[in-house]
Amino acid sequence: MIKRNTALLSLLILSLCSGGAAHAAAPPLKQPVSQTKPAAQPVLIYETAVLQEVTLRSQPDAASDPVKEKMLPAGTKVHVISVTDALWLKVQTEDNLTGYLSAKPKFTDYTSASLVQKQADALLAYGRTFNGTPYEFGASPGQTGTFDCSSFVKRLFADILSIELPRVSYVQAMQGTEVGLDELRPGDLLFFTSRGLPIGHVAIYAGNNKMLHTYSPKEGVHTEAFDGQWKTRFVTARRLF
Repeated sequence: MIKRNTALLSLLILSLCSGGAAHAAAPPLKQPVSQTKPAAQPVLIYETAVLQEVTLRSQPDAASDPVKEKMLPAGTKVHVISVTDALWLKVQTEDNLTGYLSAKPKFTDYTSASLVQKQADALLAYGRTFNGTPYEFGASPGQTGTFDCSSFVKRLFADILSIELPRVSYVQAMQGTEVGLDELRPGDLLFFTSRGLPIGHVAIYAGNNKMLHTYSPKEGVHTEAFDGQWKTRFVTARRLF
């Protein structure tokens, strides 16, 4: 009886040991492999072309240090990061340099609603600093003591946007792109008949059906409504930026 119990106990111990060994030898569970892929990086588009060689500046200031010694040549492509103000764009070049370029139309082909609005605001704000400046027919464009209609417009566009316009209104009316009355935005030029000429007067559209101009020794430079006689004498509108 004792021998039989001893044999049974031996079998039980052997069974337990074999089961434990089998358990210990079981392969570890595999961890699931993540299927999440890294997010694709956006492709940077260099959408803006340099039209005339220009310096890439370290700050939005013409007196600031250049980012690189050489100017960016015409044809260079850049990405516009943001519109800093009426005169400066923050950009990135294809060789990964970041800096500021002049936003004046002659330097790049970039345009946006934000930039157009800022430039129109700057143009009109500068023009209003001459409110009351006397009118003089044939005034020299090289001074600001007096203006006639076209010398006033010529001076504003040159000083703020470096857009060089012809001296007289009927030739100015050949510049830019024609726009309809229902398309007008601040900064557009308005042309009118005057003194028996098909085009003899020019004004700058100021928004809200108003215009900034000069034509009378009595008022000089001033803003007034674009209605009445002006609508009757209106010939065309031109957009320069």
